[in-house]
Amino acid sequence: MTKSISDSFKDRRTIYALTNESTISDDRLEELLTDVVLHTPSPFNSQTSRLVVLLKDEHQKLWDIAYEVASSTVPLEVFDKVYKPRIAMFRAGYGTVSITSILAE
Repeated sequence: MTKSISDSFKDRRTIYALTNESTISDDRLEELLTDVVLHTPSPFNSQTSRLVVLLKDEHQKLWDIAYEVASSTVPLEVFDKVYKPRIAMFRAGYGTVSITSILAE
């Protein structure tokens, strides 16, 4: 190996176009995501991870809000160059998945 593993991770990029079509059903997608959360190890088996899954219209609403907030808070030059194309790319997708961790009660 000419690169260290760490350098390889840092240099890794995935470039692909997102589409608003899915090759699997929403139910299957939910099932897969639920399995990932349930079967991913957590400290002391506390299961503190939670997912927010937004599909179709709800997904697009999220990115419309992101556009509105960014366009009104980020300098125009930065918004046009960085935020606007990325928000458009993400909005073009089928859904958004966000994972968060909560404290165990």
